[in-house]
Amino acid sequence: RRLLSSLQWWPQYVQLVPLHFKRRWLADQLHSQAQQPTPVHLQVQKDDLLGSLCNKLKDCPDNLRWGIDVSFTDDEDDEDMEEEDVSTKDRKEFFRLAANEFMYADLELFKSKDGGRSFHLSPNATEKDHVEQLELCGKLIGLALLHGEPVPSMKLSKPLRRMLLGAPLRPLEDMASVDPAFYDSKVAYILEGRYEEEGEEGSKELSALNLTFVDDAGEGEKVELCLGGADRYVNEENKMQYLDLLCHHRLMDSVRDQVEAVLNGLHTLVPADVQTQLQRVFTATELGLCLCGEGTIDVSEWKGKSEQKTSPEIWDTFWRAVEAMSNEQRQGLLEFTTGAFTVQGDVEGLILAPTDGLLPEVVPGADGSPTLKLPGYGSVEQMRQALLRSCSGSDAELATNLWK
Repeated sequence: RRLLSSLQWWPQYVQLVPLHFKRRWLADQLHSQAQQPTPVHLQVQKDDLLGSLCNKLKDCPDNLRWGIDVSFTDDEDDEDMEEEDVSTKDRKEFFRLAANEFMYADLELFKSKDGGRSFHLSPNATEKDHVEQLELCGKLIGLALLHGEPVPSMKLSKPLRRMLLGAPLRPLEDMASVDPAFYDSKVAYILEGRYEEEGEEGSKELSALNLTFVDDAGEGEKVELCLGGADRYVNEENKMQYLDLLCHHRLMDSVRDQVEAVLNGLHTLVPADVQTQLQRVFTATELGLCLCGEGTIDVSEWKGKSEQKTSPEIWDTFWRAVEAMSNEQRQGLLEFTTGAFTVQGDVEGLILAPTDGLLPEVVPGADGSPTLKLPGYGSVEQMRQALLRSCSGSDAELATNLWK
């Protein structure tokens, strides 16, 4: 584990370390911050879980970094189980129930715009209670990482996981995964120049749309994306800057207070220096797998739900390349193509289509399956490596085990 602390400076070696080893390393890092090896005992009520947590964790002691023991005050004692087994069982149940509470739709802390595959912070979570609950949520995430306990309902969006790691956003790519409908109707519309098709004889110009550097989020709310944005018009020369600022505002600036609340809670267990190391050791996809657990991807099922719009040779080479991957590598490919970083229930199918480009390209499906555009490759191994390079590039870091 000391070796991993040294290897963090060499990404080409870090990406070879198995995820379970990184989890143990993280637990050691967090335990080392504790003043004494004594877990905090929490007595909580199932029927008032958030209220109990607010009271117990509001003034969080330093030794919370050594973990928690949990007991439910409204549970009957199980006389047939050992005390240690009861404690472990209660802790697992606690994490599951607490995560469900935070992701509950009526609480309005998180919102999904991709059909429930992932959840991003809600810009409507602005009340004092919301901020306190989000800070508590950050503490729960830290505790889940410390204990290695999955919280399957916490399907946090990829840009939110990037922010938890302190990694930079990739605004356009992240927007495509968080809100495919908005990406298709606004971002891709401008990127692909679809407005040109609407003019007479396909001659409409971007300037004719009268767009300014303002985000019209609806309900009469307009926010300038830069100084003087209301007076700055979007044209062909500055459209990439406009789209970058627009997506960054939707993903980060509009929920900045909510992000800070979650990070404040997380930093109670994960200090800033450890978070800096996390960014070098973990990818956003790996963080998602740590939180939600790893599922096993059934390649034959995935293939059966996918649609062939490319040549038989490319279709066959792609699925043989997927079969040659490890399960962790398939998890990275799953997130790259569908936005889902773990398998819970049915896996979403793909549309495989040809491209004149040199690299695989994903086109989000606003109302259906995403399209993966693939060039031809000379061998299965060339296809596999090209897919893995695309996955790691999309994550803005080197993905784990991609080059084994």
